[in-house]
Amino acid sequence: MRCFSVIVVSAILVDYLALAINENCTTNADCAVKEKSICLNSSCVCDGLSYYLEQQKKCVTYSTEYGSICFEHSQCTDFFGKMSECNSLTNTCSCQANSTWYQGKCQKTASKGEKCGAEHGICLDHSNPLSLTCSKSKKCECNDLKGYYDRGNDCRLKSTLNKECAISMDCFPSCSILDLPIYSHCELGICVQNDSEVSKQLVDDCTSNVYPFNNSLSYEPQSALTEVDKDCSTKPVANLTIEQCVLCPNTLLFKDLICTCKQGFFLLDGICVAELGVKDTSRNYVSDADCPIKPGKLVDGICFCKDYWFQSENNRECKKTTLEFTRKCMDNDWCKAMGEYSFCDVDTGECKCGAETEFNETTFYCNLKENANLTGLCFSNMDCPLYETCHNQQCVCTDGFYRPNKTSLCLPKIQSSCEVRDCGHIKNSYCSSDEVCLCKNGYVTDNYMCVKPAINIYDECLIEQQCESVLHSSCLPDATSSKNATNRCYCRDTYREVNGVCHALKYPGSLCSSERECTIILGDSFVCRNMLCQCPIGKSLNEDNTCAVAALLSYSMYTLLAAVLFSLLNIWFS
Repeated sequence: MRCFSVIVVSAILVDYLALAINENCTTNADCAVKEKSICLNSSCVCDGLSYYLEQQKKCVTYSTEYGSICFEHSQCTDFFGKMSECNSLTNTCSCQANSTWYQGKCQKTASKGEKCGAEHGICLDHSNPLSLTCSKSKKCECNDLKGYYDRGNDCRLKSTLNKECAISMDCFPSCSILDLPIYSHCELGICVQNDSEVSKQLVDDCTSNVYPFNNSLSYEPQSALTEVDKDCSTKPVANLTIEQCVLCPNTLLFKDLICTCKQGFFLLDGICVAELGVKDTSRNYVSDADCPIKPGKLVDGICFCKDYWFQSENNRECKKTTLEFTRKCMDNDWCKAMGEYSFCDVDTGECKCGAETEFNETTFYCNLKENANLTGLCFSNMDCPLYETCHNQQCVCTDGFYRPNKTSLCLPKIQSSCEVRDCGHIKNSYCSSDEVCLCKNGYVTDNYMCVKPAINIYDECLIEQQCESVLHSSCLPDATSSKNATNRCYCRDTYREVNGVCHALKYPGSLCSSERECTIILGDSFVCRNMLCQCPIGKSLNEDNTCAVAALLSYSMYTLLAAVLFSLLNIWFS
């Protein structure tokens, strides 16, 4: 027994005394798991793709994924450049203020009506990157050559009769008949003719090529694929050799250690494909269907989102738009047709304007009120801290996280990630080597706390899980104490406590499989006969629900019966 104890203690000490950064080691197993360090040249160090961060007490990796979790700027700048940063609100790699991730880098950008050029940045509405252009006067304006019109607050794509649309302002007259313009409005995503006296035949004869934006989209011819290009486009990037990684046009060897997609490209189905707005010279796209991000549109050999769809913040997804006719939505991105201050009501699934805005029915736009106060409101997930999403213009915790109090950040529950925020708010928990919050051994949880399980019936409890160790019990209010009393493990409604154990309630006639099932609740006078709790043969059920032999008739009862019998005999012989 003494030897066994020594072995156990030794095992615990080995785990506890795992070597820290820069300490001598023999194998990777010697180094602290939580620090994510490895044994290199007989010393515990971070691998070549990470570095030790004193504040976190662990090795943190350099980021190669826009929007990935980070702790400080250095994790982001090595791959994304000097204009990137670790956003202190979201703890993710993103671009600095007044710059946007576009075409594989953080670029200085200008919005509609602002100055543009080398000093001020490129004109960019990130949701709709084709909509703006820098004018001769170096000012961002709607790109008329691409078919965009000025709605006032933003630029939208023009449409015509029988073409796709999202709002009625998108529908422009396609021609005129007898100097009478043919107007249309947007209904269920299509421009349909307004009520007029113009006959259908005349409308059908109307030409629809007045606006150049209705013509087929153009693209630049691309060079034929080389043998190296073909190899790169068919092999998963993870399987590329160092030589192939260096030669492939869409990959790079980061830190001379790992092959990854270069800036502006991302891994999709095992290969590096271009983000929206980035030209991929290794693939010969010739139609909209060739775009790997759906639904795509090919413009000058570059993939963008289909008309009236919006581009996501990371340039890797096309978001659907709501329609003026329905206003239906699945998330806030759908509502961009109503402007940046609109939101998707999670209760109704409809796009709405925020409390600090006024809706313009003509332009289908949510305009900010004069002296609007936007404090505490969010308009996208990027406005919310890490582990929060924007619901009805309020930041709420994502699944697996919660606020211990109103002023707290969203902290992990048990079984959720502690990569950024530790588990210290939950007593008797710890952050595992896999960076997940877990309860210490011997504790149970409801994902909000770690507590010891109950041992006996009537033990105090805080959560239902404590009573699971006491069979057929639940954590219920203590009926004998004040309102603020701690709950206790009581037998469930269909069970009764007998000698510290919860047994299923039985009644005369209840189903049974053993005699004990009946006697433990009903008493020893019952038996399990014909799979029912009932009295033994020769006994019957009394008023007090016990089984007993039928009692002898009393003297008064005999006297009464004799009197009745005598009366009947007199009647018979009379």
